[in-house]
Amino acid sequence: MKRHTKIVLGTIAVFAVVGGAFASQKYNEHREIHKLWSPRAIMDRADSNGDLMLSVDEILAQVMERHQIADADKDGLVSKAEVVAAIDAHAPFPKIARHARKISDRMFLRFDINNDGKLSQPEIENRLRKMYALADWNDDKLVELSELKRTGKSIGQGRDRHWKKFHEENEDSHDE
Repeated sequence: MKRHTKIVLGTIAVFAVVGGAFASQKYNEHREIHKLWSPRAIMDRADSNGDLMLSVDEILAQVMERHQIADADKDGLVSKAEVVAAIDAHAPFPKIARHARKISDRMFLRFDINNDGKLSQPEIENRLRKMYALADWNDDKLVELSELKRTGKSIGQGRDRHWKKFHEENEDSHDE
């Protein structure tokens, strides 16, 4: 084999190994990010008393703690820039930090009720109570792990039991 051929094959082998390691790292990061939002991980983070059931107060306490961390100027309101800065500072994975602006935009679409560009504690509490009611399938004022799993399967791609009618009505209004 010629020297040139050996160099080319060696270079290809090095790129294959490095590329495989890089792809494996990205795949593992992607898998770990999904684990962050698994029903079990949510339960582990928010269940402060260890009874494997979430009350609305447990969830509110955790979210309000994050609200206070994100509130850099301590005025009780969180702007999109403060949310992006908090995500950048506390993201466990680089991919989450790269998507901080998109995460912030989605958060404000869901939580900024009065569209003033700031999230207040009453706005967040109002929306979380509604989301909690959606997750409490048996209406016992406690969300169990099975209910979290069921909620995760029902939400997304128009399968949410409570919002399906809303989406259908909006599709009809676009046709007119």
